[in-house]
Amino acid sequence: MVMGGVWLTSSASAHQIDSKAQVASGAHPDTTRAEPLPDTPAYGTGAEAKTAENADDHLQRKSGSVFTSRDSLASRNAVRAQVNAALGDQLAMDRANQLQATGEQIDVAAATAVRDVRDKAMQADLAKVRSEASRIAKEKKAALARLKQMRSRVGSGGGVSSKDLDGINMNSGTTPLPRGTYRVGAHWGMRGLWARWHTGQDFGAPIGTPIRAVTNGIVGKPTSGGWAGINVVIHHGNGGSTLYAHMSRRVVSPGEFVKTGQVIGYVGMTGRTFGAHLHFEYYAPGATPGDVYTSSNPMRFLAALGVRP
Repeated sequence: MVMGGVWLTSSASAHQIDSKAQVASGAHPDTTRAEPLPDTPAYGTGAEAKTAENADDHLQRKSGSVFTSRDSLASRNAVRAQVNAALGDQLAMDRANQLQATGEQIDVAAATAVRDVRDKAMQADLAKVRSEASRIAKEKKAALARLKQMRSRVGSGGGVSSKDLDGINMNSGTTPLPRGTYRVGAHWGMRGLWARWHTGQDFGAPIGTPIRAVTNGIVGKPTSGGWAGINVVIHHGNGGSTLYAHMSRRVVSPGEFVKTGQVIGYVGMTGRTFGAHLHFEYYAPGATPGDVYTSSNPMRFLAALGVRP
């Protein structure tokens, strides 16, 4: 039968293929047939688990190393920042010290230059005053003679009272400015921006404050030194003289007799001055008024008059 023949042929072919498959399976497994996979052990057991564990340990060690490195880097950066900050502070301090030293050098140089200029100007003033020394000496001699004459007329109707005589005899005195109108400034003998040293006593006061004769005397000719500006010189009965400098104006004239406390002028800023004040000087007997480096401490003179500014 045809059907039988076909079946027989198919059966023979199938048997042949199966035989070939059996022969081939010895060297090459047959992959054409579906077979169940063997049981796969769970992850974390056996060799695979050991390998995974080693990998995890390695990863942790590596991660730890990275974190440690990062921490060390951060620590080093922090230290470096502190060192840089300290260096920056030190550099800033050094720079500030250098600037301060430079500033001080500039100040010293400027002060020296100012002193040199003022000293040169003062030398020119002193040359003028010293050229008039003989005239000033005659003026003082005449003033003393006049004061002696005034003493002889006391009580004889000559117009000189016993109060005036106290002044002539240096028995009374007053402050050169009214109390409460001034502040005591630079003292005699101080050193600073002056040509050499300060030759009088300063009394700081507003412009226009009245200036008074500290004791009786005869008004002399103003000093020719330009440093003093508008000034008044008064010769006293002890042979000494007082000088009142930097006035805005004077209200007495040479040869005039002035009494203790009489207004002789007003505070100003004339001549070489740093501000409004009275510069008050005293010249002992034998010294030339205006020859500034022959002056004496005016506060001692006032103290001798019983005056404490």
